[in-house]
Amino acid sequence: MEPSEIQPALESAVGEVLETMCFATALASSEGAAPADDSSGPQLLTAQLNFQGSPPGQFRVCATPDLARVIAAGFPGQEETDVSDSEAQEVMGELANMICGSVLSRLESDAIFHLSHPEIIHFPPEITPAEADAGSDGSRGQRWFDFGAGIFTASVEFQQTP
Repeated sequence: MEPSEIQPALESAVGEVLETMCFATALASSEGAAPADDSSGPQLLTAQLNFQGSPPGQFRVCATPDLARVIAAGFPGQEETDVSDSEAQEVMGELANMICGSVLSRLESDAIFHLSHPEIIHFPPEITPAEADAGSDGSRGQRWFDFGAGIFTASVEFQQTP
């Protein structure tokens, strides 16, 4: 699968799920890795899952902690100050499930996929999620979205099958 096929599916799926489920609209989106954050602020909140099917792969969503809280507040319609860290993590996991399912159905509508339970991934402070993917040899796509309150990134990698 070519990145030129993956990128539009990611953009559409993220936009649709976040607007519908969390009432959040991106100000801008772009292909590839998100712009570097020069601040020494908190690390990105990352939810990741694996999927089995034809082809198998991995899906990941990342957000700045502030944006994750804003998105999590929109999910049940509460104030962001009322959202705990664990609730923000839970919503990021749910978003990983929903966006991944939407992307896979757009790209491989006839295939059956089994998604693992999303996990919150903690990268060492000196490694970003994009840097962790550097050695990838599969077919991959990534998009980032600016929501004003922070950056949201979605990426999918399809493993090459022999």
